[in-house]
Amino acid sequence: MGELDPPAIDRLGELRVPVLVGTGADDLADIRRLADRIADEAPNGVRLPDVPDAAHLLPLERPTETNTALLSFLP
Repeated sequence: MGELDPPAIDRLGELRVPVLVGTGADDLADIRRLADRIADEAPNGVRLPDVPDAAHLLPLERPTETNTALLSFLP
């Protein structure tokens, strides 16, 4: 499979669907920066506050908080 040209991260402005982005407070700083970029550059991007006491697997580590965020976000 070939690489996208331009890479997907450079095409966030083309998204036509709402995007919900979440990270855990214990996630890597690089992951949190990427989440910020996705939410900032996606036309309908929403960035959740970092979830305390969680890292990269929000649905497994904090299912209640994840479900609440999803239900609030979905139409």
